[in-house]
Amino acid sequence: MKKMKVKNILNGFTFATMIILLTCSLVQGQVPTSQNPRVLKVALFNTPNHFLLNPKTGPIMKWIEAVEKETNGRITFKIYNSESLGKAKENFNLVRTGVADVTGIVQAYTPGYFPLTEIATLPYPVPGKSFALVAKAMWELHKRGLLDEKYKEVKVLALDPTEENQLFLKKKIMSMDEFKGLKIRSAGSAWADIIKAIGAIPIPLPITEAYLGLQRGMIDGLFHNWAAAPDYKTYEVVKYVLETDLGCAPLALLMNLKTWESLPPDIKKIIDNINERFVGWMTHGSPDKTVIGYELLSETVAKPLYKSHGVIEYKLPPQELAKFQQALISIWDIWIKEMEGKGLPAKKTVEAYLSILKRLGAEPIYKPTWK
Repeated sequence: MKKMKVKNILNGFTFATMIILLTCSLVQGQVPTSQNPRVLKVALFNTPNHFLLNPKTGPIMKWIEAVEKETNGRITFKIYNSESLGKAKENFNLVRTGVADVTGIVQAYTPGYFPLTEIATLPYPVPGKSFALVAKAMWELHKRGLLDEKYKEVKVLALDPTEENQLFLKKKIMSMDEFKGLKIRSAGSAWADIIKAIGAIPIPLPITEAYLGLQRGMIDGLFHNWAAAPDYKTYEVVKYVLETDLGCAPLALLMNLKTWESLPPDIKKIIDNINERFVGWMTHGSPDKTVIGYELLSETVAKPLYKSHGVIEYKLPPQELAKFQQALISIWDIWIKEMEGKGLPAKKTVEAYLSILKRLGAEPIYKPTWK
């Protein structure tokens, strides 16, 4: 009798569990509507006042707005900024595992995950041109399957990098010799190679910790882009900005793969079309300037702000600048050798990258040495 009761209880429990799981599955699989939209969680490390999140002009906010509008409200987003779902270096794994549906990442924060993406950091790819060309080249490399395998674990929504980087410093440097022993924040192995090439010491440090690093003497400077700099208030702890016009910092907007696969085909198509339209907008801005990217913001907001705080922008003397550039061109060969040594197709990726950039109207300084 007791055995029968236990069996009945277990059967009832099993049946109830199946009903719950089936119900959850049906809810998850429901086709989103304007009245019952799919709400996606967005994990960002940026603070709410970061220009990327400006409700009127920020590239990420305008992308979200476009998706919500063009899906007729069937897809909406809930933003978790300021690392509220996890630290910046955790964002890729947050979206990969489904803790977040969408996230923005700095690839350098997960060393070893995106080695081929570091190609965007290599010096002087588009001299005198907008780094939106780099964004377009990176997007095409991704579509050709010439970037990192890790991207296959998620849905890539955007690969726009920042604008070119300048060197923000606590003291003025006027010659190559003065770089010796200088501690400079490093973001990824390619940047470490660049810093070593000029005689300085690379110090790995997330950008979110750069202010304290400068304040406490952990670093003497950092390569950074103008546009994003104000969000970290480094105008309070640096005195000079050396114009170096170096490579950019790769970024990405990603979606959880299961989230993507669960979306209806028409919504996928809408998002893919928006992604294509937005290529380069985070880096530069939209053609009509209603979306303000890194380059547009640097000229209109960032540089004037730093100047108002007494920060001086300057250039190396011509002879020292020539030495600086010459020291850095070799970084391409160092990087290629390192990647090939890891079994990665760096030469193939570089050849395609340079070809795309030239087709887009750029004249990269680097010329392949293995041909």
